[in-house]
Amino acid sequence: MIFSRNRGLPSLICGSADKLPFKNELFDLVFALDVIEHIDEDLSAVKELNRILKPGGRLILTVPAFQFLWTNHDLALHHKRRYTRSGILSILRLGSFENEKATYWNFSLFLPVATIRLLKRFHRSGNEMQTDLAELPFHLNGLLQELIRIENWIIERIDLPVGVSVMCICRKVSDGQDETKWA
Repeated sequence: MIFSRNRGLPSLICGSADKLPFKNELFDLVFALDVIEHIDEDLSAVKELNRILKPGGRLILTVPAFQFLWTNHDLALHHKRRYTRSGILSILRLGSFENEKATYWNFSLFLPVATIRLLKRFHRSGNEMQTDLAELPFHLNGLLQELIRIENWIIERIDLPVGVSVMCICRKVSDGQDETKWA
């Protein structure tokens, strides 16, 4: 919380994604970016996100992709699981959401990340829990930001076949509303 206050965000609310401290139907838009993979019961978190959204409200969600990419990085970050596009869509449908957009994301880093993670699996140096996160040189970080900008432009037009994450935009289904957008 000190980190946030130092950046001009003095009013913070602390809660758990499966028991949010908000009234029903309060928000038009909720972001859950790399959140539900940390919750034991991901469906309960999705239902809770639905509860706090107004009818027709949108949820923008990202989760880590592909269980075969699981390494000590996931353990260090306290992940419970990774997802496929179809897997997260099933959970969202059960949580009464209608799919508007679901795609893999961070496509440009998929091959390098998959290669490194698979190599680490075969060349383990103990069971130490450490992340793959590292501070990057300014110019490399700028290049990666540009790759993400290009990828974001692409996913407005097509869904990507693989990526390090899955990104979904979905709408809260109102009672009696048709749930047909799950392809």
